[in-house]
Amino acid sequence: MAGWRLRPGRLPTGASEETERLLEPGVPGVPDLVAPGGWEEGADSLRTGRRLARSYAVVGYPGEVEPGWLDGIYAFSGDLRVSSFIEPLPVEQSVRALTQQMKYHQAALLYDVRRGRVSDPYLQAALEDAKRLRDTLARGECRLFRFFLGLTVLAASREELEERCGFLERELASKLLLFRRCTFDQLRAFQATLPLGSTAALRGRNLDTRALSSVFPFVTGELTHDRGEIWGINRHNSSLVLLDRFSFLTPHTVTIAASGAGKSYWLKAILTQARFQGMGGIVIDPSAGEYRRWCERLGGQYVRLGVGGKDVINPLEITFPADLHRLSERERRPVTEKVDYVKQLLEVMAEGLHSGEKAACDAVIYGLYGEFGIDDSWDGVQCPSDERPPRQLPSVWRPRLRAMPTLADLQKRLAANRETRRLADNLAPFVSGSLDIFNGQTNLDLRENLVVFDIHRLVVNHPPLAPTAYFILMEFVWQRLRGARRRHFVAVDEAHFLLQHAQTASFLEFLYRAARKLGCGLSLITQSPEEFLNLPAARVCLQNASLTLLMRQQSRAAVDGLCSLFKLSHREADFLSQAARGEGLLLAGNRRVALRVVVPPELHRLITTDPAEAADQEEVSHPRLKPWA
Repeated sequence: MAGWRLRPGRLPTGASEETERLLEPGVPGVPDLVAPGGWEEGADSLRTGRRLARSYAVVGYPGEVEPGWLDGIYAFSGDLRVSSFIEPLPVEQSVRALTQQMKYHQAALLYDVRRGRVSDPYLQAALEDAKRLRDTLARGECRLFRFFLGLTVLAASREELEERCGFLERELASKLLLFRRCTFDQLRAFQATLPLGSTAALRGRNLDTRALSSVFPFVTGELTHDRGEIWGINRHNSSLVLLDRFSFLTPHTVTIAASGAGKSYWLKAILTQARFQGMGGIVIDPSAGEYRRWCERLGGQYVRLGVGGKDVINPLEITFPADLHRLSERERRPVTEKVDYVKQLLEVMAEGLHSGEKAACDAVIYGLYGEFGIDDSWDGVQCPSDERPPRQLPSVWRPRLRAMPTLADLQKRLAANRETRRLADNLAPFVSGSLDIFNGQTNLDLRENLVVFDIHRLVVNHPPLAPTAYFILMEFVWQRLRGARRRHFVAVDEAHFLLQHAQTASFLEFLYRAARKLGCGLSLITQSPEEFLNLPAARVCLQNASLTLLMRQQSRAAVDGLCSLFKLSHREADFLSQAARGEGLLLAGNRRVALRVVVPPELHRLITTDPAEAADQEEVSHPRLKPWA
C-alpha cells in the first residue's frame, strides 16, 4: 500500500481531522525554524545561543522633536534591534478622551483661581496642547496613534555587552528619552523586539501624524566606502566619512564656505592622503603662501607667479603629447586648438570681441604660428634631448627644435592690423607692464606629483587682471594633464574670479565636463553661493559635481540662498549658521552627512594657519611627512 508523500509544512490533501491532529506535530513550522535552541534568563540580560542580549523599553519621550531625531539610534555601530509598534486610535474615541481631559484641566485651574492660588503653568500648557490636538483631529488634519519603542543590544561577551549598552544609554539620554532595563522581565522585553507583535513589556505614547513621521529613518546615518580619503567624522554617530570620489559618476567637488570656515584646512587634509596614495595634486592658491609650508614638507613643487618672479608661463606655447593614439581628431590638430584658445584669451583681456575682430584674429594668429614654422603637421616634432632612459621621460614635452611665439610677437602682429589694434593695446600690461611673467618662453618643468601655484601677488596687485591670470593658468594645467598617466586632483581656490567672467566660466564648465575622462577630479572652492544661483556656467559645474561640501556661512542671506539651491531643511540651515570651524554638510548624491574634519596631530600642526598651533621651524624643515595609519 502506497503511503502519503509528505512535503515540509504541508499536509496531504483530503486528510481527516484525526490524521491532521496526529501529523501536525511532526511538520516543522516557521517558529520551529527561526527559534533559538534555548535561552537563559537573568536579572538584566538574556542568553540566547552563544550571545547575550539586553532589552530596553522607552517609557518617556521629549516634548518636541524634529525630523530624523532618532537617526543616531538607527545608525548605532553595534548589533542593535530597534522595534517600533504603531497602533492607530479611533478619531471619535480620541476626541472624547481629549475633551474629558480638558474638563479635568479646566476644573483644576478653576479650583486654583477660587482658592486664590497661582495657576500651574504645566497644567495650563497641557490644556492648550490638548485643545490644539483635539481641534486638528476634529478637522481631519491629522490622526492619533499609539507608539511603542523597544531596543535590544546583542553582544558576544559580558564585557562587550556592558560597553555597547553604555553607548546606547548615553545616546538615549542625549535624545531626552526615558528608558528602563526591564529588570526581571528580559524575556518579555526580548520578545517585544521580535516580529511577533507583542507589546506586553513596553509602554506606549500617543503621537499625532506629524510627530510619528519624525521617527522613521529617512536619512542614512553612514557614508563609508572601502577605500578613498577620510573626509572627517560623522557628527551624529562618530563613524568615519571615507569616500572614494572616483566611485561616483564624476569625481568633482564643489565647496562653498565663508572665510575662516576651514575649507583650505579640509583641502590640505584630502590632498595629503591623495599624495600618499600615489595621486597627483595641483592647487591654484590666491592667498599669501597658505600652502607653501605644507607643499614643501610633502616634497612638492611650489611655483610663485608675480612681479619679479622667475617663473614664466607662455600662453601661446603648444604642447605635443607623446601618446598620440589616445587623442581625438581635433586634439591631433594642435594649432587649430591653440588658435581657438588664444581668441578666447583675447576676449577675456578685451572684455569681448566684435565680429570684425574675431575674423581678423584668425588670420593674425595662424600667420603668427606660420611665421615660426608651426602648423598642424606632426613632422619635425622629436623627443627632447634628454639623456634619461625612455621610460623615465615625461609623457608631455615641448618641442625644443624651435622657439614658440610669445605675447610680444602677437602684439606686434595685432598692432599691424587695423582691425585688431584695440587688442594690441589690451596686451600691453602683459608684454611690457608688470604682468610680463606671461611674456616669454615657459621655464616650468612640472616634475613633482604635487604642485602649488601661488598667484597672490597677481590677485592683490592687479585685481582686474585676475580672471586673465586664472584663465592662462587653468589652460596650462589642462595641457599638462592631458598626457598624465595617473589620477590627479586639481583644486581652484577663490574660484569666483573664474565664474564672474563669461569666457573663464565657460572654460571651467568645459573642464568639469571633460576632466573625468582623464582621471582628473576638480575641486572648486568659493565663498560666494550667489554665482551658483545666477550664472548658468556655475550651475553646470555644480550639476557635474557628485560631491558638494557646505561649510559655515557668514550671513543668513547666504544660508537662505543655499537652502533654495540645495533644498535644505530648517535643521540643516541652522547647522550651517552655527557650525564650528572645520564642520560642514556633505552632499553625496541623495545622501547627506554632517561631518567634522579631523586629522592626526602631526598633520594638524602642519596644515593649520594658527601660529600658536603651527609646527616650529625645525619640524617644518623636515623633507617628508610620513603617512598615518
